[in-house]
Amino acid sequence: MISIIVPVYNAARYLHRCVNSVLSQSYTDWELLLVDDGSTDESGIICDEYASQDQRIRVFHKSNEGASDARNYGILRASGKYSVFIDADDWVGSDYLKVMYDTAVKYYGSLVMQGLVGIRGIEKSFLTMPGTVYGVRQRDKFFEDINVFRFCGSCCKLFDTEVLKTTLYDKNIIAAEDYDLFVRYLTKMHSDIVTLIVCEYYYENHDGSVSTRLYGFEKELSGLRVLDNTFQEYIHMYGGDNAKLQFDEMLGYYTERVLATICGDKTSHSSRIAKMKTVGKRYWMLSTKYNKKTSFFFRVLKFMLSKGYMRIADILISVYQLKSSL
Repeated sequence: MISIIVPVYNAARYLHRCVNSVLSQSYTDWELLLVDDGSTDESGIICDEYASQDQRIRVFHKSNEGASDARNYGILRASGKYSVFIDADDWVGSDYLKVMYDTAVKYYGSLVMQGLVGIRGIEKSFLTMPGTVYGVRQRDKFFEDINVFRFCGSCCKLFDTEVLKTTLYDKNIIAAEDYDLFVRYLTKMHSDIVTLIVCEYYYENHDGSVSTRLYGFEKELSGLRVLDNTFQEYIHMYGGDNAKLQFDEMLGYYTERVLATICGDKTSHSSRIAKMKTVGKRYWMLSTKYNKKTSFFFRVLKFMLSKGYMRIADILISVYQLKSSL
């Protein structure tokens, strides 16, 4: 059986489409866990209506604690041998479960992944991956072929439920919680990774993103360090230059979030400088090396930070704050 975990928060507008796509699956041995994460719209009522019509659907109502907590709630209550995630505003093709289940049976104990289709208005974009089997000793080939940052989301994957229950989402990670879970899962999963050519998952792009919100310096820095520890554990076990390259790039990206909180700190020069020093030179160097699409101003700022010129960096931030206030 496959457990389908759907975190639901104020998704009444999209929920029928999501659940109906599950009901249309050609593979029928599934359970659907709808985790209502404190919705204030009609989402909870819609979930209950579906549960009353199909005994394979279970609904859980809880206080709002975020998508990661809702997913963990579902994971711990999953009964299937395998688990998948679907976001409440997304939907899947009729063979979504079948193609991944058949692959998991063929390559027992594997992680199965497939691509997705992004929808924006009438436009479609296909994010595909090669149809390949990566053995345990081919992990770094996987990181060479696949940009994990693009495919690290919790969706489009068939997980082993027992391994997933020992992994769970780390709620200290804010912007890259899917990436963190994925890498920790790989660290614990000592079997094949199978990627499929098919794209049976549909994702609709909406304006606004949780990943653009900032949660304060301490929380962002804590998340960065937790993510770094996850990567170090994987490298210690499996090694791999390609994996390390992708991990360093992700750390550079996450450091940008930490920098954004410092740029927003208008308390004092000493406060900002202390925070810059706390981050550490290594993270500033990674941010400088791997995030070159930022403006010239921020490239200069990060260069100063990577060289340890904190006072000059603070002057640049003061200029940035002054220009932003005009």
